[in-house]
Amino acid sequence: MGAQLDFFHNTIGLLPSEKIGREKIALTQTEKILRFFEANPAKEFTPCKVWQSLGDSKMLLTSVRRSMSNLTKAGDLIKTGNREAGIYGEMNYTWKLNIYKPIS
Repeated sequence: MGAQLDFFHNTIGLLPSEKIGREKIALTQTEKILRFFEANPAKEFTPCKVWQSLGDSKMLLTSVRRSMSNLTKAGDLIKTGNREAGIYGEMNYTWKLNIYKPIS
């Protein structure tokens, strides 16, 4: 996770003091998702598959999507052109670990 990103998108108008706690939770979720991809470097996953595989009842599917978008912007993940059916039957793109990202 090289580039500094906003890990929590404050769409609900939290005060700066309240946002700090949410930032820590979002960062932890993003780190969990990156570790998941690092443990499965040759596989592609939809956000739904990542969410189901992590089995964290406190993590929202939308949070997984946010984290995967942030990791893609940072160069850690690659969004592929491949799609699979998600849990609601809609086609979802897959992502994979960027194994070519230089280690900093």
